[in-house]
Amino acid sequence: MTDKPTILYGLGVIVLDDLSLSVDDIAEGLERSPDDVAAAIADSKPAYDRGEITQVEHWGRAALKLALEDVDVLQAFAINAATVDQQVLGKIRVQSASHVLGLVSDATPDFVGQFRKRYQLDELLHVHVIGSELDEERDYAGLLRLSAERLQATPGDITFVDRKPAHVEAARTLGFRVPG
Repeated sequence: MTDKPTILYGLGVIVLDDLSLSVDDIAEGLERSPDDVAAAIADSKPAYDRGEITQVEHWGRAALKLALEDVDVLQAFAINAATVDQQVLGKIRVQSASHVLGLVSDATPDFVGQFRKRYQLDELLHVHVIGSELDEERDYAGLLRLSAERLQATPGDITFVDRKPAHVEAARTLGFRVPG
């Protein structure tokens, strides 16, 4: 346990991915109509945005509707279209010296890896819990519990920051401090 404040960031507060911003590019690449691609993405996007399904489930549902063999094409478009919240990243850079920081994500390892490397998140954030890299599958609450364990803090000593309501509610239920 440390005297430094502890903050756990959900990857979704740092990296914003929205396949619906790439509809025209995906449609062109797959030789499908933009309406079909938009409908396939829109079907599961609300559940993904709320944090009720994982990124790979969202992509998988869209891939199924588009009759794709796997999610690789959608993953590539998602990585290319994702944006980083520079304000949050700047805040993390400042906090890194004076706080204990963690990262939690249920995104795919390729997706997470792109941003961990590009923005040196491994150097800025002291603990990383990436669900898709674990030997056993865990729900988001399980990822949060593991994060607290690796941060060597109780949930009540950790501030959790994320955009997805289901993730925030899971953290709140476990006793994490949640801003707002």
